Amino acid sequence: MVFEEFSQMDETKRKYTVKTTMTKELYEYGNRGFQKINFKSGGWKIWGLFAVGIPLSGAGTFFAGGAAGRVYSFVFGVLIMIFLPMLAVHLWGRFNAQGKYNKIVKQMENNIDQEYGFFEDYWTVKRWYSEEIYSYSSMSCLFELPKMFMMITSEGVMYYFWKNEISAGSFREFREFLEKKSNEKAQFVAMR
Repeated sequence: MVFEEFSQMDETKRKYTVKTTMTKELYEYGNRGFQKINFKSGGWKIWGLFAVGIPLSGAGTFFAGGAAGRVYSFVFGVLIMIFLPMLAVHLWGRFNAQGKYNKIVKQMENNIDQEYGFFEDYWTVKRWYSEEIYSYSSMSCLFELPKMFMMITSEGVMYYFWKNEISAGSFREFREFLEKKSNEKAQFVAMR
């Protein structure tokens, strides 16, 4: 949702600047945060289904006889056949974070610095290969993690950076500014 050129920006209306570098630590924290957001947004229901369904259907298979036993056995088998591949994919994604990070850094051709500008009427993202300007209405989700902010646009693009990289004011003031401009309430995500 780009709406004007960088050359037309009024620097006097800049409220906040964030200069960040894609590091392994930033990527891994952001990745863990995104997994936590997905879990918070309903992923727990799927894992909860398996956590309850597998033991119950397994117990039913063991204790029930006849047709009921066969039904429990069938349900148990189906749940296991779905659960094990999902678990494998989930674990592979967690253990393969280093490979994903390396791929991103390679695609960025080691130009891993990014700058965000937050103005009165729009926000910007400047990277080595592109400069984008967004209206605040394009921000569909705002998440606050203990050390990081995550913003997701209506196109499904996610941007994230450390709280301590915000140039002016406190992170609370920054959050309030984004909430006011985007009409999106920040969702807090607990992390260990």
